[in-house]
Amino acid sequence: MKWGSMLGQDLGSRCIAFEFGNITGIEIKKSVMSGTVEILSPATKSSQKTYWGRGEDSAARSDNVVTFQTSRFKHFQRAVNTVRELIADYHDQDNSRRSETGNPDYISELEKLAELKEKGIVTEEEFAAKKKNLLGL
Repeated sequence: MKWGSMLGQDLGSRCIAFEFGNITGIEIKKSVMSGTVEILSPATKSSQKTYWGRGEDSAARSDNVVTFQTSRFKHFQRAVNTVRELIADYHDQDNSRRSETGNPDYISELEKLAELKEKGIVTEEEFAAKKKNLLGL
């Protein structure tokens, strides 16, 4: 939740939600007087947004960046570490669910790879290595 000056305005608020499955990373940066926490996803791009930036470089106007005073760095660092753990847990659970239910994506990749092997485009060794990789063995 961002409000007031964190939005680059005096009044109002805005709440943006990011689902763990869509988060690719979270960065924390600290300068002399301020810091930023930036949530990265396919819809956002990492950039050098700062508390003092203007236009596209303004952290206040960015939906995926929160600013803080340097004196609060330790609190924000703990929060970032917790979020990173939650994201990793989510992705681990998601990957195990996929392997339990059988991911059709890797099955179709194996079928295509087998066809390439039959046509002589891929060697037996290349097929075995890729198969092992796809199955996570």
